[in-house]
Amino acid sequence: DGYGPTGDPACPGGTQPECDDTDNGIHPGAVDLPGDSIDDDCDGAAVCDPNDGWDSRQEYVQCVRLECKRLARSGAVSRFECNRIVKDSRLTDY
Repeated sequence: DGYGPTGDPACPGGTQPECDDTDNGIHPGAVDLPGDSIDDDCDGAAVCDPNDGWDSRQEYVQCVRLECKRLARSGAVSRFECNRIVKDSRLTDY
């Protein structure tokens, strides 16, 4: 993807394991999809990571839903894709 391998100075995330050339969808500036535990945009954090120690499933799903709505409003994801992401979050072991 042209952003360099993990640890490369050209990769803003530097040591982030997702910031490498093995997946073209993972790079600085990519849309960070909520709830998938992947740091898609190499900023050092995954959005609504299911491994973040949520107090309840409802809290986790609410985070995914709100973030997905924000992405849909901005045009980064379709409403159809957003609905799928939220549905998947309800089934995720967190």
